Amino acid sequence: MRVLDFYTFARLEMYAEALNKPAPATSAVGLQNWNALWLGAKPFHWGAQLGLGVTAVLPTATNLALDNQEFQLGPAVGGLVTHVKHLEIGALVQFLFSVAGATPDLAYVEFQPIITYHLPRAFFFKTDPIMSFDFKHSPTATVPVNLHFGRALTSYFSLQVIGEYVTTGSGHGNFTFQLNLAYVNW
Repeated sequence: MRVLDFYTFARLEMYAEALNKPAPATSAVGLQNWNALWLGAKPFHWGAQLGLGVTAVLPTATNLALDNQEFQLGPAVGGLVTHVKHLEIGALVQFLFSVAGATPDLAYVEFQPIITYHLPRAFFFKTDPIMSFDFKHSPTATVPVNLHFGRALTSYFSLQVIGEYVTTGSGHGNFTFQLNLAYVNW
């Protein structure tokens, strides 16, 4: 939505997960917590966009093995530079604090660097790992690396194949593979 020289950016992430663990541990299948983000953004004529808003984690996990079931809120700030030909470079920072749930001392920051390189015929490479740094239990950090290869199908949809490896922290050594269909224009 655009108002004067500002517009809004919203993102809602919903994930289902299947955890397959060797016996005697139990496996789990279900929903993870939902992540919501809303930014008011200001574009600049020189090719940058800056945004400020709010982020939330909604406790929708159907099993504690899949997520922490905490309601979390906090401020968010982001920026994106689009002036370089074929390249977009940006970052998103989200500060999250526990509002309700069994872990009242939860406080951490998520940092997401974003780099997209546009190829001919609407193909692209992208990296946008979400790194997490715990304020309360420092120096606890989770640092993944990822790579997307995708194609814009229309001006509204893109299809991406994503590989991600967790280098340190929660899930260290895990490799995930995703097929993602994204709706990118409201």
